[in-house]
Formats: sequence, C-alpha cells, structure tokens
Amino acid sequence: ENTAAIVISKKEASVTPIASTKTYGEFDPSFTGLVDGFLEADGVSAVYSRTSGETVIGSPYSISAALSPVEILSNYNITYNTADFTITTKEASVTPTASGKTYGDADPLLSGLLVGFLETDEVSAVYSRTQGETVLGSPYSISAELNPADVLSNYTITYNNASFIINTKEASVSPATSSKTYGEIDPALTGSLNGFLSTDGVVATYSRTDGETVLGSPYIITAALNPQEVLANYSITYHTADF
Repeated sequence: ENTAAIVISKKEASVTPIASTKTYGEFDPSFTGLVDGFLEADGVSAVYSRTSGETVIGSPYSISAALSPVEILSNYNITYNTADFTITTKEASVTPTASGKTYGDADPLLSGLLVGFLETDEVSAVYSRTQGETVLGSPYSISAELNPADVLSNYTITYNNASFIINTKEASVSPATSSKTYGEIDPALTGSLNGFLSTDGVVATYSRTDGETVLGSPYIITAALNPQEVLANYSITYHTADF
C-alpha cells in the first residue's frame, strides 16, 4: 500500500501598528494595531510598544508589536510592520513684567512669568532690555533669553515683550535774590541747581527783566538752562527771585 506526505505550508499573516502621537510631556496613549491572517481559533493577540525617547527632535519613534501565544506562531509566515510615534511640541510662553525707573537711577531687577514649561526641564529666563538711558528714548523693550537650550526644541515658545519706561527726574533751579543801588552796574546773578545729575553738566544763565528805576523794581530774575538735549529727562521747577 503506497502513502504520500501532506505538507502544511505556513499561512501568510501580518501585524500592523497604527501610527500615534502625543504632545511633549504627556503620557503615552494606548497603542493599537491590526492583526490580519491569523486563525481566530489560535487567539493571536498583539502587545504594542515603542522605542524609548521623550524628545521632539528624537521622534518619530518606532511602534512595533510582540505576538502571543508563541507556540502557534511557527504556523505563520508573519510580516511585522511598524508605525511612527511622533512627539509634538508643547505650547509655552515667557512674558516679561513691565518695569521702569527714574532717570539717573540704577535699573531695577527685571522679572517675568514662564508658562507651559515642564518643571522637570528647569527652564529659567534671563531678562534684559534694549540699551538707552533717556526719557525720550523710552519705552525700551524688555525681552527674555531662556535656558537650558537643549530642552527648548521640545516647545513652541511665544516670546512676549514688555515696556521699560524711564520717568523724568525732579529738579529745580532757584535764582538768588539780588539788588543794586540806582545807577550802578548789575552784579553777577547767581542761583542754585538741585536734582540734576552731575554727569549731565547742566548750567544756568541768570537774567532779569529790563528796567533801571527804583519804582519799577523789584524786577524778576529767571534762569535759562543748558545743554538743551538733556533737559527732557527732568521735570524742572523754574523758580524766580527779586532784583
């Protein structure tokens, strides 16, 4: 009696993960996929996982599958597909706090607010303003520089600005009262300056209203200040005096 061998060939089957994504800093979602070509009676199931990594630049990471039960897998010619797992940037912002000072004072410490950054990334800001030390030049712009640089690519960062205002400094000029005897030459007029920065080199020229009679007096002594280009930095009280 003759016999013949019956050869059972492997069945074609495949497992295909579904591409997935998350925002930087979030937990991974549950991974899923499609198992195709396996006999239902074999109860083949897939566990999906991805390669390690938690940065935007490192993505996309590869999602793959492990199949069970192992003992029946030899009955199949299995195609193991992969899919991409993408980490997208997290929204974040830095907003300086508006600030200012009185002309001539030292700048105050600048500060601001960080929003959206992960605490574990320890992002910090250094605030600075555009250069300038005049009232007319202000407001100056306050901006921020963030560190550490290697984590910033994980964020879509909104860099806000704020204003730094230089306010006028209180100052005054006060002529000294003066007099003369009718018919004499006017004495040199003097006075005092208060509140001006010495570096500005402000000087006063004193003069009086015209007149040369006793009955016309007292005449008014006033002051003109120079250099003009620095005077806008001050709120100046112009006093007068009698001649």
